[in-house]
Amino acid sequence: MYNSSDNPCDSSPGPDNFIVVPVRGWEMAGYGILDGDCLTVDKTKLPSDGEMALVRYSDGEVIASVTYGGTLSILLLSTPYELLVLTPRDNPVIIGKVTRIQH
Repeated sequence: MYNSSDNPCDSSPGPDNFIVVPVRGWEMAGYGILDGDCLTVDKTKLPSDGEMALVRYSDGEVIASVTYGGTLSILLLSTPYELLVLTPRDNPVIIGKVTRIQH
């Protein structure tokens, strides 16, 4: 889960279309994204199926692999693997595509 109020990543001013966010938790370890990593998100790009994105929804924000269907579904990898399906009722919004992982 991403929490914009507690960002230990280098968020020095840069282009407005990028945001750097910290990873909290181990849900994405299956993708090699670990707790404490910093992710660069390009707010001008939408992810293709299977690509990582920062997604805002009614319960907060999450970094996840995106799969499109009749609804927007977000695949979270953890042990055991979980699938979080977001419907229009969850008000999902893709903030942008993850373009860089800094360990």
